[in-house]
Amino acid sequence: MAWIGLVPFLLALDGQPLLDRVKLAVIFSFLFFSLLVSWLLPLNFLGYLGFILVLMIAPVLFAVLFLRPFHNKRVGIVYCPALWVATEFFRTNLLGGFAWTLGHSQSFQLTALQMAGLTGSYGLSFFLVMFNYCLYQLWKNEGNQYFYAACAFGAVFVLFGYGHFAFMDVQQSHQPTHFYEIGAIQPNISPQEKWDEHRIDKIIDKHIAVTKLCLQTRPPDMIVWPETAIPDDFIKDLSMREKISQIATQVKTHLLLGAALFENGRDYNSAVLLNGRGAVLDIYRKKYLIPFSEFLPFKQYLGFLRSSLNFNIYDFSPGKSLGIFTIRQKTDDHQGYLEEKFGVAICSEGSYPTLFRKLTLKESGFIVVLLNDAWFQQEAAMIMHAQSEIFRAVENRVSIVRVANSGWSCVIDPYGGIRPLTNKKPKLNKAGFYLFYVEANHATTFYNKYGDIFAVTCLGFVIINFVLEAILFFRKKRPE
Repeated sequence: MAWIGLVPFLLALDGQPLLDRVKLAVIFSFLFFSLLVSWLLPLNFLGYLGFILVLMIAPVLFAVLFLRPFHNKRVGIVYCPALWVATEFFRTNLLGGFAWTLGHSQSFQLTALQMAGLTGSYGLSFFLVMFNYCLYQLWKNEGNQYFYAACAFGAVFVLFGYGHFAFMDVQQSHQPTHFYEIGAIQPNISPQEKWDEHRIDKIIDKHIAVTKLCLQTRPPDMIVWPETAIPDDFIKDLSMREKISQIATQVKTHLLLGAALFENGRDYNSAVLLNGRGAVLDIYRKKYLIPFSEFLPFKQYLGFLRSSLNFNIYDFSPGKSLGIFTIRQKTDDHQGYLEEKFGVAICSEGSYPTLFRKLTLKESGFIVVLLNDAWFQQEAAMIMHAQSEIFRAVENRVSIVRVANSGWSCVIDPYGGIRPLTNKKPKLNKAGFYLFYVEANHATTFYNKYGDIFAVTCLGFVIINFVLEAILFFRKKRPE
C-alpha cells in the first residue's frame, strides 16, 4: 500500500487553496494513523488520540507546503518526496528522536531495506513518495507521460538496484569477528500481574523457572531477562538479591535483566548486568522515556491526569550515560577470555537512530534491546515495534537481540533479516526460553558515520525551493 496509498491524497490536494489542503490532510492523516495504531486503543483512549495527533504533524505540514512548481513542473518530482522526508524529519526531532517513517513499511523487504545503510529510513520514504508522485502525474495525464513513467521505473530501479548490490557487497566482505550464544527468557507476564507489588516473588520465580531450562545443556555466554523483569529494586532488597544471585551462580554465566531501581530518591527503568557469581558488573538507566506512560511531563500542572492514564506505579527519571557493557567468553583452549563490548537499549529506544549510532560508534559488537510488549495484546503491535530495530540493524550493520516479555523475541542480523535460531521459533504471547547465535560485528556504514545528512539535505532543498518559488510568485504579482 505504501507504493500507491498516497496517490489519492496527492490528487485531493492538487490545486486546492491552503485551508482546504489542511482540512484534507487532517482527514487523511487521522484516518490513516487511527487505523495504523488501533492496537493502542484498548490500552488507553487518551494516549491513542494523543499519539495520532502527534503523528499527524508530518502529513499536515506536507499539505501546507505542497506546491505545484511555477517555473518547472518537473521540479515536483524531487520537491514532493523531499518535502515528505523533511516533514518526517521535523516530527522526529520534535519528538526528541522518535523516528517512525513511511520507509518502515519496507522493513521486511530485505533488498529495498539496504538503502537504510546509506540514508536511514528517510531514503526509503523518498523513493516511495517519488513513485506515488509519478503515478499521480500519470493519472492526471497532463503530458510528459513518458518522463513520469521513466522516473517511476527509475525510483524502483535505484532502490532495489542499490539494495541488491549493497546486499551482495556486504555479504562478500562481511566477516564476523566472533559469535556469542545468548539465551532469551520470554516469561509472558501480564501487566496487571507485573505491577502488582504483592506478586513480585511469583514473578521472579517464573523467570527463574524458565531460566532453568537452559541448564539442560551447557550454559550460553549470557542469559537475558526482559524489561522490568523485576519491577522493583532487587539490589536493595536482600531476599530478592539472594534469589537472583543463586540463579546466576547456578547457570554460571552473565545475566542481563531489566529492573526498576531506586537511587537518590528517583526511580529508573534499568538494565543490570550480573556475572556468574551474582555480582553487579554494570547498570544502564533508560535515557529516552515515553511521556504519559513512563513519566508524567509537567506533573505540577498535569497531575490530575495520572488517574485517567494507564500509568504504572513508577514515575521514572531519565538516565544520562550510554548502555555499553562488556561480555567475557572463555577461549577455545579455556586458558583465557575474550572480551566484547555490547550495547543495551530498553523498549521504545529502538526507535531512536541516534542512540544506536552512538552505541556502535563506541565499538559495540552487538546490541541487546529489552522490551515489555505485554501491554499490547495484538500481534500487529509487537511486529510493528520490531520494525524499528530492523532498521537500526541495517543502518549500523550490527546484530540486534530483542528480548521481550511476550514477544517478539528474536535476533536481527546486520542485513535486517531474522536469523535462524538454534532451538525453536519464538512465539508471540507465549512463555519460553530461546537460544540465539549472535555475531559480533564492527562494520561501518555511511549512515553510521554521517547520520541524517540525507534528511537534512532534503530539508535544505525544500527551504531553498520554497523561497525561490515565493520570490517568483511575488514577482509575477507585482504590477508593472
